[in-house]
Amino acid sequence: MARTNEGAEELGEPTIHVDELRQSREGDAAPSRSRMVRDIAVFQSKLFVDGLRDGMLMPVTLAAGVLGLVSKNRRATRVFYDVLELGFRTERWINLFQPIAARHLAELRERLDDLRVGLTARGDLDAEIVRRLAAVEQALDVLEGVKRAANSGRR
Repeated sequence: MARTNEGAEELGEPTIHVDELRQSREGDAAPSRSRMVRDIAVFQSKLFVDGLRDGMLMPVTLAAGVLGLVSKNRRATRVFYDVLELGFRTERWINLFQPIAARHLAELRERLDDLRVGLTARGDLDAEIVRRLAAVEQALDVLEGVKRAANSGRR
């Protein structure tokens, strides 16, 4: 059974299946040694920053939660959720597993094309679906542009 990143579907994020990642890597060309060194260094740096963030968030969320439980002030009860939001934003900023996500843009585009072909063959491709597929394609175009900029050293 494939393991997934639990909770991602509830957040509206794509679910990454570990078995699919293994299969997709089999046909990929091996990265250069310099690329591997860079990716290892970036990943280790991100792990370190993520660990620091988690270490700071643990006591802060506990204190904010206790404060929210014992306080009658509405603002004090909101502090816990503000800290959670900060944690969410910093997690997205750290973007620990970005290299894996970036590798699968082409696969996502292929799946989108397969979906379009299947819907067309069944006669289920109406105007609303065409509009939504176009929006997804535009989002993939943006992501591919960001990936190209990141790979060329521009951000």
